Amino acid sequence: MHRHNGHEIAPERAYNVHPADAIDREIREEIEDANERAQKLVRDARRDCIRILNASISHIESAGTRPGATKADVMVSLYQVAYGLGLNLCEGMTMTKRAESWGVERATISKGAVQFTSGNGLKPSYYMKKEEARGAYADARIGSIEGNQ
Repeated sequence: MHRHNGHEIAPERAYNVHPADAIDREIREEIEDANERAQKLVRDARRDCIRILNASISHIESAGTRPGATKADVMVSLYQVAYGLGLNLCEGMTMTKRAESWGVERATISKGAVQFTSGNGLKPSYYMKKEEARGAYADARIGSIEGNQ
C-alpha cells in the first residue's frame, strides 16, 4: 500500500490520472474534432472556388467558340459572370451603361448573370436586383411594353 496525505492508496490507484487530466483530454479531443471540421470546411471551400472558376471560364469560353462569335459576345459573357459574382471590374459602371457600351440590352447581361448564379447555386451579388425586385421589374417592363403597343 502507498500512503498519500495519511491515506492508504492501493498500488493500482497510486498512479491514476488526476481528474483534471481527464478534462484536459476531453478538451484536446474537442479541439482536434474542431480542427478536423475546420479543415473539411476549408477543403470544401477550395473545391467550391475551383468549381466556380471552372464554370466562369466555361461560360466565357462557350461565348467565344460559337460560330460567328464576336469580341462583344465574349465581353458580354465576361460581364454576365462578373456581375453575377460581384467582381471589382463591375465597379464604376452600371449594368445598363456596360450593356450599352457593348451594344446589347441591360437584360442580356442581367439574364446571363441570373442564369450563371442560379445555375451554380449562388446568391445574387450586390450588383444584381433581388429576386422580388426582378419580378416587380419584369411586371413593370411588360406593362410598359404592352402600354406602348
